[in-house]
This record gives sequence, C-alpha cells and structure tokens, in this order.
Amino acid sequence: MGTRTEPISDILLEVKNLRVVLDGSLILPGLDFTVEEGEFLTILGLNGSGKSVLVKALLGLLPHEGHVNWHHKKARVGYLPQGLNQTSVRDMPLTVKD
Repeated sequence: MGTRTEPISDILLEVKNLRVVLDGSLILPGLDFTVEEGEFLTILGLNGSGKSVLVKALLGLLPHEGHVNWHHKKARVGYLPQGLNQTSVRDMPLTVKD
C-alpha cells in the first residue's frame, strides 16, 4: 500500500442548501458551496442581488434555512466598499484605512 501524497483539504466554510426568505420574498434560493484554506471567495453582483443578505446569513445575523458550518475560527471576512476598484487600489490586502 502506498502513502497518500495529495494534501487533505482543510474546509473553512461549508454551506449546504442556504435559503433566505425575507418578508415573503425568496432572496437566496438554496446555495451550496465550500471554501477551503488558501482559497478566496468573492461575492459580486448587481445592487439588490442578495450579496449583503448572503454575508449576513453566513455570519448568523439573518434567519435562514440550510446548513452553515464555519470549521475554523481562523477564517476572515473582508469588505471592499463601492467606489474602490483595481485602479484606485495598488496593494492588496487593503488596510482598514483603505
């Protein structure tokens, strides 16, 4: 028997069937995804498309259905405000001041 040479994935965030309904309107229809250590998750979309609702549900700030499991406390959540883009930001990661 050989030894395993590929790294075992280290899942930071696991989301299964995440669904959010606000005031009778379906905002998030049942999302499934994982974020592993070393990966970045970027949430992009038009105004009103549910980006903030997604983040608030992931952080437990909004009622939701489904499963959200943060496997490690070392996961970090960042925010890039509107108005900043690749031409106005030279170095990444951003500082709080940026």
